[in-house]
Amino acid sequence: MADEIKVVIIGDTGVGKTCIATRLIANTFNPQSPSTLSAAFLRKQMNNHQLQIWDTAGQERFRSIAPLYYRNAYAVILVFDITRKISFESLQFWLNDLSSKFQNQQKPLITFVGNKSDLQDQREVSVEQVEQLCQESSGKYFEVSAMSGSNVQEVFLDIISQFDERSLTRSVEKKKVILQQRDPKENKGCCFE
Repeated sequence: MADEIKVVIIGDTGVGKTCIATRLIANTFNPQSPSTLSAAFLRKQMNNHQLQIWDTAGQERFRSIAPLYYRNAYAVILVFDITRKISFESLQFWLNDLSSKFQNQQKPLITFVGNKSDLQDQREVSVEQVEQLCQESSGKYFEVSAMSGSNVQEVFLDIISQFDERSLTRSVEKKKVILQQRDPKENKGCCFE
């Protein structure tokens, strides 16, 4: 049975969340893709893993329900449009929202995705700005083009790779046996003197 990995895609409306998910699932691009209302649930089998992809709505009126989809998420992909600086600036809202929901729990893996890498001549967000945000939030960064498909699979393959690495680490930790040498003077039972 394949491991299931829940991935939630968040970000402002119009940044290409649905186009990225559609590119991954069906390897197609629809420039007229309608805005997602609430959330769309998609599945993709990759490298013996079943990805559960939650494509959330980015409109402000739906922001209050986005946290409902965070529960049990292994990874959260925060998408922005490299040609719209305001979409990058909104990432702070999404990060704060995530932090407030995972205060006492293990936080999900954070991956930043700058979409529309095919429009470099219209770039408003520098790579340095994103790298700074990655350092502050312990996230990784990928630039993709949902239109051409460039780097889209790599985002999800990286998430799978980190999932496998974390699973292996947990497996090894469960199998650790710690041997401690006891001081014979501490034994005060009936059989020891």
